[in-house]
Amino acid sequence: YMHNFTQREALQDLQFRGGYVYVSYMLTGEHIPYERDSSTLGRLKPFENFFLVDHCSGGAASGMGAWGVAVRYSYLDLTDDNRLGGTGESVTGALNWYWTPYSKLQFNLIYGDIANRNINNDAFGGSYLIAGTRFAIEF
Repeated sequence: YMHNFTQREALQDLQFRGGYVYVSYMLTGEHIPYERDSSTLGRLKPFENFFLVDHCSGGAASGMGAWGVAVRYSYLDLTDDNRLGGTGESVTGALNWYWTPYSKLQFNLIYGDIANRNINNDAFGGSYLIAGTRFAIEF
């Protein structure tokens, strides 16, 4: 949860708020460690790295990496006093494929809605659907 207090010199102060809830589950049994000393999420280490290698005598050897799914709900309210920035809500579904502790491929599907946005006395709003992917390498 986040709450922002904005001070203005000639006008009334403003307050905006928002937050999100996030849940994830590792399908292959790994876990994402929590680093207590820094209060951050640590590095996930797959039980088996992703690889695909042909054998000289035929056949192939492979490792599947780690697979996880996640869901996030987000809310943001940018309306207060004479500022009508609107409210936004979104739901994100994710499929994460960890190749190694230093690389992953992510697939996201996001559905959201924006309401109560007002510019020059014209109300705006609507919904959106976003599909995205990201390949991340840490070094």
